[in-house]
Amino acid sequence: METGDGPMTCGDFAYGEDDIDVEIADAADLIDSYCWQVPSTQTERPQTNVQTELVDTFLAVCRNKLSLSCSEECECGIAKEWLLDSGASLHFTGDITDFVNYTPMENGIEVLTTNSSTQVKGQGTVILLLSTGGAVRIHPVFYVPDLTVKLLSLGTFLRNGHQCTGTSHSIQVMKNLRPFLTFRPRSEGDSIYVIRSLAGNEAELHSAITTIYKVDYEIIHQRMAHPSKDVISKAWKHLKDFPQIEIPTEEHICPGCAQGKMTNRPFYASTRRATRPFELIHSDLKSFPIESYHRYKYVIVFFDDYTSHAWTVNMRTKDAALTATSHFLAMVETKFGSRVTQWMSDAGGEYKSKSFDKMLKDRGIKILQSIPYTHQQNRRAERIIRTLMEKAESMRHLACLPQSWWEFSVEHATHVYNRTPMSRLNWQTPFTLLWREKPTIDHLRVFGCGAYVFIPAETRANKLAPKSELMTYLGNAPGANGFVFMRGPNNMLYYATHCIFDESLFPKCPKQAKTPSVRLQENAPPQHYHTDDPPVEEELLPKKRVPRSHH
Repeated sequence: METGDGPMTCGDFAYGEDDIDVEIADAADLIDSYCWQVPSTQTERPQTNVQTELVDTFLAVCRNKLSLSCSEECECGIAKEWLLDSGASLHFTGDITDFVNYTPMENGIEVLTTNSSTQVKGQGTVILLLSTGGAVRIHPVFYVPDLTVKLLSLGTFLRNGHQCTGTSHSIQVMKNLRPFLTFRPRSEGDSIYVIRSLAGNEAELHSAITTIYKVDYEIIHQRMAHPSKDVISKAWKHLKDFPQIEIPTEEHICPGCAQGKMTNRPFYASTRRATRPFELIHSDLKSFPIESYHRYKYVIVFFDDYTSHAWTVNMRTKDAALTATSHFLAMVETKFGSRVTQWMSDAGGEYKSKSFDKMLKDRGIKILQSIPYTHQQNRRAERIIRTLMEKAESMRHLACLPQSWWEFSVEHATHVYNRTPMSRLNWQTPFTLLWREKPTIDHLRVFGCGAYVFIPAETRANKLAPKSELMTYLGNAPGANGFVFMRGPNNMLYYATHCIFDESLFPKCPKQAKTPSVRLQENAPPQHYHTDDPPVEEELLPKKRVPRSHH
């Protein structure tokens, strides 16, 4: 085979692995990642897209050109039929509607077929809904508009560590000695092997599956905001829908825990406790060195001494503590029909104002305060802040999220903390003691992970635009059965219910080694959200007008 520059030699080819998270910016990146060669014994063909049988086709990605084989147009009537091709150098499709996530190429890459040429216009992710009920994610798949068939490259599967076995009845692509994809003859006696993906309307994919993951100890550890192994081993007794997982016997190092939990010295616990909910509330203020996404600077924490339940409120200024506390006390009286008896805080200025003291005394609340500059006396408030910050920072660091997104990690950490079993509570959760029922956790996902979020037809650019976008998961929508995402590239918040989670993918991490093809869970848990304890909204203060901007 020759190009415009002369005959090819072995030096024109290279080998490499594809990466699920690689974004191909130009031809050089594509060539460096996917060079592949197979000797050819194929005869000349009269058309661009012709393949009467699977033979050893000469396929190569050289320094200047990209080559692939094409197949005869399928006439079987199945809208989503993928051919297993031992000669294709990469996965290809000619239908842009196959993609759940698509990235166009600025400059198309020239493709040589047997007797013509075309161009690769982009690459993205394809999800196959199988007739067996399973689903498989394939990435990267390259878009060639002139291609009339869909090709899955056997060579690409083998280079990614898969195995292949087969008979005249089927060819199985194996992953870790377990069936991954099964291809069968297109018709009886045919030597072309295909796999069929169910075709449906634009919402069917997102209603059929909700998450891409394999639930194991690491996933649960990350979902539950990085608790200890002891907590996870006891959690199944006190939580609904807790999956069956194997607890590792050896200690593992979690990068998020190492970065978010390392401490200088502990705060020593006290054995004295309240005897009923809201008998004693501990409170403290946490300041942050940078403003958050919504320009918050502080977090005030309310901690119930009896149930260990926590509430957090984001604030822009310290004087908002008065409003936040007033809202919290009103919530206790209205929602739980109870009253706070004692109030414990430090001697900070936000708790020493005359108006703050008057608000508590008017409600008959006894004020307890620590000695100035002795914050250890307010140890329980200090300890809950440390616990929440460890969880929040562990999740944020693992997902490579910017520092200004701390408000989302703190809110999610508080939500998960209240549903985490504790040894002090005989391995019950704060939620159980407060609400007298076990919490469910099937709505939790790994904070900061990627999700293919369904875009309604009304908001798409046009009818050919992808039906979903890859976004970053930031928690559950308060008071609704939905999720909160950060949508790039302008970092805008997006609320949705139809999405496919990939809990092994963190879109904000610049470098991560991921498996390019992932088996989806066949029976994903339903979406669910507890509407308890919505965050107390900070009252808009007229003293300062803060301009809005997005980080």
